[in-house]
Amino acid sequence: MDGANPKAEKLRLRAAMRKIRAGRTADQHERLSAAVCLHLRTEEEFGSARSIHAYWPMIHRGEVDIRPLLLSAFDEGRTVWLPVVDGDALTHRRFRGEDDLRPGTFGQLEPGDEGSATFSWPDIIIVPGLAADNRGNRLGYGGGYYDRFLSDAPPSPAGPRLIMALFEEQIVESVPRGPHDIPVDFLVSENGIRRCFH
Repeated sequence: MDGANPKAEKLRLRAAMRKIRAGRTADQHERLSAAVCLHLRTEEEFGSARSIHAYWPMIHRGEVDIRPLLLSAFDEGRTVWLPVVDGDALTHRRFRGEDDLRPGTFGQLEPGDEGSATFSWPDIIIVPGLAADNRGNRLGYGGGYYDRFLSDAPPSPAGPRLIMALFEEQIVESVPRGPHDIPVDFLVSENGIRRCFH
């Protein structure tokens, strides 16, 4: 990718990934999502986490369906945080059940005001995105919300572990990385768990 325009490459890659996600049937999406969730359940960091920050997936846009995983963690008494889009930033509310969710700025479901609480950094953060490479470089949707959010996280080893749940087709050779892009620590696909070294 030497000499390539990073911004143009990100636009190209986003278009390619959206096309791939749109090409999956509902049955394929359900089967692959179940496999991703199975691997996430066995991931050591997830298994030991008492608090989890994630997102309620937009299934109609092809995001991995991690809802069963979040519901299971909630039923186990673990704290589950979900983001709320607030202008150009994310705020965070506790998940209190599906009945408390309502549409947000981009059509994603977010907790209502009842979930308001003082946010504390969780043990793990499951981040959304369109693609990633084996170094943990992640391609988001272009708004920079997660990079701004994650830039404030406590550094390793005390900070939260960053996990991206995605399908194998979304793992690419290289994702352009800008100065403000935050890489993830693990990729979890239907094929298993990968530790990223960045």
